[in-house]
Amino acid sequence: MPEAPDFGQSQKRGVNTTDVEGIVDILIQEDVIPMCDRDSILKAHIPIKEQVQKVLDVVWKKQHELTFISALKDTGNQHVADRILSSALPDDILEFQEQNNMDVINTDGNLATKETKETLNLKKENEILKEENSSLMESSRKLLEENRLLKDEVERLKCLQKAVRDKSNKTYEKQQKTHRENVELKKSLEGCKAINPEEVDQMKAAINELRDKDNHKDEILASQDLQQKRQALEIQSLTDFQALMDSDIKRLRDEVESQRNANAQMKNELESIKEAEDAKKNKLVDTETQTHAHFG
Repeated sequence: MPEAPDFGQSQKRGVNTTDVEGIVDILIQEDVIPMCDRDSILKAHIPIKEQVQKVLDVVWKKQHELTFISALKDTGNQHVADRILSSALPDDILEFQEQNNMDVINTDGNLATKETKETLNLKKENEILKEENSSLMESSRKLLEENRLLKDEVERLKCLQKAVRDKSNKTYEKQQKTHRENVELKKSLEGCKAINPEEVDQMKAAINELRDKDNHKDEILASQDLQQKRQALEIQSLTDFQALMDSDIKRLRDEVESQRNANAQMKNELESIKEAEDAKKNKLVDTETQTHAHFG
């Protein structure tokens, strides 16, 4: 049996082999190459030259050169087939394989077929099995592609879900911070409310009582002028004190009112944040529901 031609030498002569995978699939359908050897021949890291050389080794070993030539033609590599026919295959091999496919003449001079009826039936069954195998291979490729697309979609949805969850967590943290600030503001407001109008009235009553006592003391002063001067000074002092108290009371009332307004504004902001958070949570629930429905 002749040795398989060296594909490396053919490449140097300008032979350009392209569809190695298609050639291998045809040889698998023709039972030249076992299906289990497909992946080992077509490994991604193996150069095309070595892939083709592996195919040639199997073809020459099993003496299926003509099947290989036919596969080259079917995959658009006519130029490679012509080169092999002109240089790689000896004439005696071609004649031997052609004779194996021809009818032989029996002793009576009549043409007799080498294939019995059972052999023909087996060939038909083999053709059917080849077609089924080809269909299964195509279905397998489609399923693998669909599986890849589904995996990509799942990864995309996982990334989207993570982004929504992260955004929701940030919003929740912001809401908690705002809540703590609101609690502090409420405490400050309660402190401002501690000074109420009743206490102010009590302070005014105490001032009036002191004033009355001072007025009573003034009546016993020996000098009317001195008494009047003292009264005038004390009245001025009390008037200034009263004005100062009125100013403090007004300032406190303004602070209380300002604090109430700030608290009302803060309450509105908290309600807005809560509404936005509820809307995001509802949207997240809708997204998860759609995801479950999509993969359900």
